[in-house]
Amino acid sequence: KPKGIPYSFSYAIKDDYVGADYGQAEKSNGELVQGTYYVALPDGRLQTVKYQADHVVGYVADVEYEGDAKHPPPYAPSVVYRPQYHAPAPLPYSTTEAPTEAPATVYPAEAEA
Repeated sequence: KPKGIPYSFSYAIKDDYVGADYGQAEKSNGELVQGTYYVALPDGRLQTVKYQADHVVGYVADVEYEGDAKHPPPYAPSVVYRPQYHAPAPLPYSTTEAPTEAPATVYPAEAEA
């Protein structure tokens, strides 16, 4: 395998407004790549990975964590809403019958003479 081109780079991002904190640094002599990267995890720990890679051994990483994991309490709504339905009041009881319309009596028309 032909020897690669030597290089090096690094960057770091720290944005307190959004809570981003991560970075990386890497260098290579053309045969061996060495580097490290880190990231602030959501649980409050800092994860750091130191690595090296070549065409013989491959990728080898050492992962370390700093700090203790802190988990927020589980979410629960602060207000409990009760149902707003109320059954209608019963109708008053009545002993009288409801009025009914009596059928009309129809008489045949008498013929006039």
